[in-house]
Amino acid sequence: MLTAMDLSDSMPSSGPVRAPSLPRLRSPLPAILIGAGLVARARRVLLLVLMLGMLNVYDLLMTLQARHVAGFVEANPIAAALLWSPAALAASRP
Repeated sequence: MLTAMDLSDSMPSSGPVRAPSLPRLRSPLPAILIGAGLVARARRVLLLVLMLGMLNVYDLLMTLQARHVAGFVEANPIAAALLWSPAALAASRP
């Protein structure tokens, strides 16, 4: 039969019991490749912003050209109010 004395002998007396710690997760890529990945992402974002700007300019030019076509109706009410002033229309574009 086990007594409290027998149980205390089998337990460590070095303080509270801690759960085993998990190993630190490491990136599978070296640090230099992670930095290169960030540079590549910055290039992709810059390219996306430039393409968006080019599409915006193209939309403006096509809108200014189409206003001379009979039956043209601008669906954007703000752009429709500014349609006959190309400078104001261009300034209203983001």
